[in-house]
Amino acid sequence: MTKKVIARERARIGQVVVTEVQDAFSKAKLVGDMEVKLNVGDEVESMPLKVSVAVVPLVDTDGKETDAGIAMAEDLTTALVSRKVKVVERNVIKSVIKELAIQTSELFEPSSVQRLGKQLGASTVLTGKNCA
Repeated sequence: MTKKVIARERARIGQVVVTEVQDAFSKAKLVGDMEVKLNVGDEVESMPLKVSVAVVPLVDTDGKETDAGIAMAEDLTTALVSRKVKVVERNVIKSVIKELAIQTSELFEPSSVQRLGKQLGASTVLTGKNCA
């Protein structure tokens, strides 16, 4: 053992939102209070975004699940998993939809989708209609 430090975890000191991106620099604005003061020209390091996707069963124009919609949702899930994206399990999604008493027609209302995503711990909820 060399006792050499090869990495060190940094404490999160604040949050910024990127407002403009250029080739040589980006502009950002502060969100909330920070432990230290940032000055123009200071460099910041981004934290990796932890993405978790919930693929909600796709429905037809009448709001009903179809074999084609189920197949599309499965294909989307497979594609996301193959790209190493964390995907919420289907049975968990269905149980939370049932628990929240959300109808399939309500899955297109932003407030319903936000409640579902929050309950699932998903950063993204993928929903849609199969209109073919």
